[in-house]
Amino acid sequence: IITACRETFECQQVSLMLVDRERGDLEVRAATGPAKVEEVRAQRVGIGEGISGWVARERKPVILGKSVDPSRYPGFKPRGDVSSAMVVPIMVRDELVGVLNVGSRAGGREYKEEDLQALMVFAENAGITCRHAEQTNWMRQTIQRLDAALQERENQTRRMTA
Repeated sequence: IITACRETFECQQVSLMLVDRERGDLEVRAATGPAKVEEVRAQRVGIGEGISGWVARERKPVILGKSVDPSRYPGFKPRGDVSSAMVVPIMVRDELVGVLNVGSRAGGREYKEEDLQALMVFAENAGITCRHAEQTNWMRQTIQRLDAALQERENQTRRMTA
């Protein structure tokens, strides 16, 4: 998803943040760009904090230019290297799954409404993909538990008949 976004939107940085249900914040799960990816992946943002947190809380996408009003986004820390960015919520059936961020450092790049609409399609697909991954993981765990229970029952039956 992040690779496709980076190529499609001609940007230098992309991050995919997912809601950590236990902690109630956003966690970077995938990132690409000039920053140290491992450092970026360790980042967490509270719902309502900064631009990504605001998008998560409000569930509204934003297009950003070189100047951003920090008072609109509590906790926002301006970085001078991004000239244009888009941040969109990742939603599945009215449930917030995460946030997708795209940023360009190219001075002439300016994202428009049609770019934002395209990124929202990426975000929708990211949400569906995340849900399918969660369901697949749940199914694997369930199969393992059922297999272990079946093995235990077979072992008990063998011991009883021996």
